[in-house]
Amino acid sequence: LVDDRMNGDGTGLPFGVNDGILGWVIAGTLGTIWAIYFVSQKDL
Repeated sequence: LVDDRMNGDGTGLPFGVNDGILGWVIAGTLGTIWAIYFVSQKDL
């Protein structure tokens, strides 16, 4: 019962990523946000 509610907490998974594609989605999202920020700062 307790294991079902923990949702992977304390399993040593970074950011709760339990699937490889989820890690790529998170990395891609953060990379896209960083790229937009970087390009917009260059125009100032």
